[in-house]
Amino acid sequence: MYIYLVVVIYRVRIIRYAMKKKIGILNFHYSNNNYGAVLQACAIQEVVRSYGYDVENINYIPLEQKKTFKNYLGDILRICGLRKTEARKNVKHNGKFQSFRDKFLSTSSLCQTDVELSDLSLKYTHVLVGSDQVFRPAMTRHNATKYFLDFCPRAIKISYAASFGTDKWENNVYTKDARLFTRLLSGFSAVSVREDSGVTICNEVFEVEAHHVLDPTLLVGADYFREMFKFRSSDSKLKLVSYYKLDIDDDFLQVISRLTVDRKSESKNIYHEKNSQGEEEYHSVEEWLQLISSSDLVVTDSFHCVCFSILFNIDFVCIANPERGIARLSSLLEMLGLSDRLCVKPDLIDSISKKNIDWCVVEQKLSDERKKSINFLSKSLS
Repeated sequence: MYIYLVVVIYRVRIIRYAMKKKIGILNFHYSNNNYGAVLQACAIQEVVRSYGYDVENINYIPLEQKKTFKNYLGDILRICGLRKTEARKNVKHNGKFQSFRDKFLSTSSLCQTDVELSDLSLKYTHVLVGSDQVFRPAMTRHNATKYFLDFCPRAIKISYAASFGTDKWENNVYTKDARLFTRLLSGFSAVSVREDSGVTICNEVFEVEAHHVLDPTLLVGADYFREMFKFRSSDSKLKLVSYYKLDIDDDFLQVISRLTVDRKSESKNIYHEKNSQGEEEYHSVEEWLQLISSSDLVVTDSFHCVCFSILFNIDFVCIANPERGIARLSSLLEMLGLSDRLCVKPDLIDSISKKNIDWCVVEQKLSDERKKSINFLSKSLS
């Protein structure tokens, strides 16, 4: 009886201690065109909340950034016929991503200035940054230091599955003062990154110890996401070859066409498609998940599309895109013994798609990595 009372008292104390903690999470949850960004925000929130902590996403939405010279150069090359990929279409989201956030995310008040961020940080005992390419200044640009938590004077700072996007620290106008980022990272109580190359960058560039962990979407399990679309029914009666690719050209579409013929299936662009008015429109986040889960094959260059293919045990081909960096893809695939799914040339898609995946082996590796990642996160927040 005495031992029982001690255990109960100990558990009550843990819960009370957890209730005192307020966790703020900073990432790209605000995206209106990136399914992975909102889903990973949802996943990390769920994991942190499961520990009994009060948690919310810091609703930091940077003011719109201007197009870079590289963006304009790409447009010029397409006009001159020197680049085969299509220009990025004006795709409507019609509030679909916000609708998902309203249902599944807890968020703070809106922040867009340094003062607002700094004031908000005072309400948190811990601020956690991640996941996604939050440690890639080439992407976050003038707001780069915010994602290295320069606005937190008091909160305990943690990174979870932060990504540098590439296998090297990119030298550009936003990273010219490397000592600043070194100082900011040294103020973290715990650092974890999404790629094994990120561990090397932290060690060699910033002299900071980092842990290699899973993306948050791979922590919560497939059933958590299936609950999001359990009331949706599939319209397709044929097997589905789904594709999600940022830069689509005729060569790629020809490969997809051959795959659909060989597999006696239909194909679908699960990034976006024409609506009844003939306008390009994003799928809802729930529909996007359902489309992956009901696919016979997924062909993609998207990190999170690969993650969900793995979660739902769907055969996939991962297309390497060196311009955007392949470290985040190759690192995950190598971790789970799936390196042979990485495709460097479009004409190899067909042969790779015919290889079998031993999902029992993959699930065991994923389970082992999940335990390590959850252990890191729970210890960092304790």
